[in-house]
Amino acid sequence: DIVSFGKMLTGGYLTLAATLTTKKISDAFLGSFSEMKHLFHGHTYTGNPIAASLANENLRLYEKTKLIQKIQKTSQFFKNRISEFNDLELVGDVRHKGMLTGIELVDNKDSKTPIKSEKSINKIVFDEGRKHNIFFRTLGNIIMLVPPLAISQNEVDILIDGTINTIKGISKSLK
Repeated sequence: DIVSFGKMLTGGYLTLAATLTTKKISDAFLGSFSEMKHLFHGHTYTGNPIAASLANENLRLYEKTKLIQKIQKTSQFFKNRISEFNDLELVGDVRHKGMLTGIELVDNKDSKTPIKSEKSINKIVFDEGRKHNIFFRTLGNIIMLVPPLAISQNEVDILIDGTINTIKGISKSLK
């Protein structure tokens, strides 16, 4: 019902964000001042004309390059590839929406006991990932994959293959 987004509007170059809602939610804030239905808020970065111009150009490029159609195709390819993680010994669960993915590392697939180590699992993932030229973001025992929207299928292959090799390397190092 409510979606907020920002960085993609300007490609991360300038601060600009937007919030979209359903008509029902939007209408709940319409009325006279005496009804107190206004959304009382404001931001110091509101209405920057340079950021707005950059966002317009960015949206024009989305259309020109057919980025949304490309994302839909690449997202399906990505979805097919991430199913390969389920076969790995340390992977307890793979959660994803589009190309946003969380790979849960576990000691035991059946009990889903989070992976444990004397060293920080974040450090282990980071160090092993570097061997495969990938810098991972981890949240505890979860490896996060958040590729750029404009990623190519070849780059998806590199990312997935590198992630698989990283997880296999972690598995070997923990034995």
